[in-house]
Amino acid sequence: MATSLQPSTPALPLPPVTRLRMLVGCVLVASATGCGGDFAPPSLVKTVRVLAIRAQPPFLPTTPSATTTLDAKVVGVGAGQALCHAWGLCLLTTTQAGAFRCADPALQLNLGTTPSVTVDFAQVMTLTLQAQAYAAKLGRSFTGGPPASDNPGAAPESVPVTVLFGVGERDSFPAGCPADIDAFLTTGCVDRERCVIGSKSLRAFTSGLAQHSNPQLTDLKVGGASTTGATVIEAATGALNLAPTWSPDSREARPDDGGAPIEGLLMSWFSTAGAFAKQRSYDAAPSNTLTLGASDDIVTVWVVVRDGRGGVDWLERRLRAK
Repeated sequence: MATSLQPSTPALPLPPVTRLRMLVGCVLVASATGCGGDFAPPSLVKTVRVLAIRAQPPFLPTTPSATTTLDAKVVGVGAGQALCHAWGLCLLTTTQAGAFRCADPALQLNLGTTPSVTVDFAQVMTLTLQAQAYAAKLGRSFTGGPPASDNPGAAPESVPVTVLFGVGERDSFPAGCPADIDAFLTTGCVDRERCVIGSKSLRAFTSGLAQHSNPQLTDLKVGGASTTGATVIEAATGALNLAPTWSPDSREARPDDGGAPIEGLLMSWFSTAGAFAKQRSYDAAPSNTLTLGASDDIVTVWVVVRDGRGGVDWLERRLRAK
């Protein structure tokens, strides 16, 4: 399915003062990054990147059978390249030479090497006991970790658990995908343009008031036209208006704050070519503008939405410039 789209009205020229401020800022950072064509904005995807880690649900209920499933939005992968994955769980982390690791190997639980993994509350409780033993070995006390689910007076949030992740193209490793999760996460990436190691915080909740869902993106309108079901969208070169939409319940009320506040949604934008008018947008003004050139051919666009409480979702579209 292809939809023909026209560019939006060109943006008005910047005021002289704004142009001067941008020029001064460019001069100040020129020695570090360069200006003009030498500077790549964060939205431009040219290497392997993890745009977001999603937990479904975006919290871990503190009941014996509770689980949450994590997956990653990985982009910038070379054609035909298989991916290697590694997942771990830890309470106390440290970093060294760009690699994430637990403060002690005994504090890490390996979750697997598949694209998505599941975390359960029993694993978090196991980590809590290990952290207490680790602290005792150092002559200290550890009182963190999730509160007991049968304690009605417990705080609704626990100390966050850290999910460690690594993802990289198989050919970026000298001997193929690492079989050892610890080695993957602690050794780091040989080629950082083809491999990413990072972490995500995950909280356990005892109070039902604090439990919530991920936001859900439903469409990305390009030039005012829906792109739902389209494989490649035919898009004229020039400035295209992009407008994400989401389900009505994506902006949830926060009863733990009295019920009055509503979650705010933050959109982050990414593409393989072209130039966005802004790197981020908000629910009050979610639209963005992507300018495509005649030589851009097929451009992949991603929008990632976050609700400020750990909830995340993403949407991908492919545009063919003409």
